[in-house]
Amino acid sequence: MNETSDTPPFVFSDKVFNRLKWGTGIVLPACGTLYFALAQIWGLPGGEAILGSIIAVQAFLGVVLGISTKQYNNSDAKFDGTLTTTETPKKKIVSVETNLHPDELAKKDEVLLKVK
Repeated sequence: MNETSDTPPFVFSDKVFNRLKWGTGIVLPACGTLYFALAQIWGLPGGEAILGSIIAVQAFLGVVLGISTKQYNNSDAKFDGTLTTTETPKKKIVSVETNLHPDELAKKDEVLLKVK
């Protein structure tokens, strides 16, 4: 995803978004569960406080990721280009403009175009 001036403020790059999503959905719950369980078994300090803190961070990141997803879906940032149709008296013309470099385009399995 290209960062441009018309990109909404909470839209992250794909790399950052995927890492935050993985950390929020997998790493934080796993760490919280592990520490809480070990604290109960071994009498480690602050099990409930640490678990509560991790859950609070996870909830905050979940909201930020949700806002980012909504803004991304409501913007043109998700499109790789546009498909434009023009009708003349003799024929219909369809043209495609892409925001991607041809090398990037060749590596993609799918391309999402906005129809104008």
